[in-house]
Amino acid sequence: MGGIFAVLFALYLFQANYRMDRIQSFVQPDKDPLGTSFQVNQSKLAVGSGGLLGVSLGQSTQKLFFLPYAHTDFIFAILGEEVGLVGATFTLFLFFAFLWRGLTIAFRTPNPSDKLIAAGITLAITAQALLNISVVLGLGPATGIPLPFISYGRSALVCNLAAVGILLNISRRKGDIRVKP
Repeated sequence: MGGIFAVLFALYLFQANYRMDRIQSFVQPDKDPLGTSFQVNQSKLAVGSGGLLGVSLGQSTQKLFFLPYAHTDFIFAILGEEVGLVGATFTLFLFFAFLWRGLTIAFRTPNPSDKLIAAGITLAITAQALLNISVVLGLGPATGIPLPFISYGRSALVCNLAAVGILLNISRRKGDIRVKP
């Protein structure tokens, strides 16, 4: 099954040129710094220029025509520039706190289906955040996935908030078995 999956994945990967461009810009970012690697290079510059405490909210220079899609896919780069290492680390801490609390809800609920739903919601949102942050820091190829709860975009925000609402509803439920009268 793994071999079949690997072959299908390779066929899918090589089907479109933009996918190969993303992989090549990840593997060799210095090969085309003004082309396919431009966005990731600019995001690294933004995060690095933030320093320890940042340049202050709203004072980012990378979002002014240097970093395309700064308000969606690369918002963490702007966050890192404006609030610095301290603010970026705090944001990462908040996502890990969300992971801890979501998995605590999943482990404490007695219903097996609720356990799976709670763990799935928690892991999906946390994985999306970590994937976005890793792309901004140049640790993975560009994917176009927004940072949950922070990136601009109504549909992703509404879906994430609905998922958190389901998670909170699961956390409210007690383990009591209700007896019908």
